[in-house]
Amino acid sequence: MNFYSDAPSDTQVKHPLTGVASSLQGFQEDGRIDEAGYPIRFDNSMMYRPMAVADHASGKDLARKLIEGMVPIAQQRADARIISCVDNANSASIAVHRWVGLSSLTEFEFEGRPYTLFSRNV
Repeated sequence: MNFYSDAPSDTQVKHPLTGVASSLQGFQEDGRIDEAGYPIRFDNSMMYRPMAVADHASGKDLARKLIEGMVPIAQQRADARIISCVDNANSASIAVHRWVGLSSLTEFEFEGRPYTLFSRNV
């Protein structure tokens, strides 16, 4: 299994990725561009999968290293951004995403729970 994948495009699955796909679909339909002037679309976004760090490995900069490791892969594929979604109840993950340089694109709700869609240009 890869740590990263194409941005999800299925807006019918029963999973928080539905919110990611719906958000990207809306951005694409609206012609939204990000702060660097890139259009936000399915085909220029690469998503990384949820990550978790064991307690004994916490504080060793692993999240940043994993995300930084994606940058050359995304650039090689000509993706403009890496994206991820985080359950808003997970304050530690929200903090890590901001610390490694991702910013919030939007928020969405799945089964009554709020999520944030994070993005970082590469």
